[in-house]
Amino acid sequence: MNTATATNTIAAITAEPLNTRPGDTIILTATVLDDAGLPVSGVTVTWVEQRTQVKTEATTDSSGQATQQVTSDTPAVIVYAAFIDDVSTAALTEACFYDANVPPVYVPNGMDGELDKYDIAQQVQVVIDAFSAIRLRDKVVFWWDNIHRYSTEIHSLTDDFPIVIDITDTFPPPVWQMEPTSCFISTMIKKVTEGHPFRGVSPLPVAG
Repeated sequence: MNTATATNTIAAITAEPLNTRPGDTIILTATVLDDAGLPVSGVTVTWVEQRTQVKTEATTDSSGQATQQVTSDTPAVIVYAAFIDDVSTAALTEACFYDANVPPVYVPNGMDGELDKYDIAQQVQVVIDAFSAIRLRDKVVFWWDNIHRYSTEIHSLTDDFPIVIDITDTFPPPVWQMEPTSCFISTMIKKVTEGHPFRGVSPLPVAG
């Protein structure tokens, strides 16, 4: 059985599915490889939920993969770190649980309402309409593929909507030239005294 050494690294970390409804389960997977790029079994991977700092451990299998199941009863974007022996081997990912009551962003000039490579080639826009869950000074965040994001703070429930985002103007070419597997918005409460800072999350349909 192999053990974690300085030569082992977390080569990839994924979430499947990328987003789902509260009450469902998202599986996070960390893949550990050695210097030769081969999977390493028997390595202890520590998962840390970044808000609560709760830690759990999992051991890599013959494919070098260690998993973590994540659930949430409420809409949330939960950030997890996975590491082997120190911060130099750490990687981050997110589990997104969206609110079915928050209307999704949409593609007004898309052929089928889904965001795909054809829409991107035509300098697509995405639109976020006002919704009942929003409050003044909330921050609306548009996420592109769980990594890149655009955010704006709401000062007027009438003047600040709809929010129109030009993808090719907002994100650099290396980002929008690649078709995303998931896009979604979240509303972040500006001042948080208790609980999770996200009021609701909604996905954008993306063509597979």
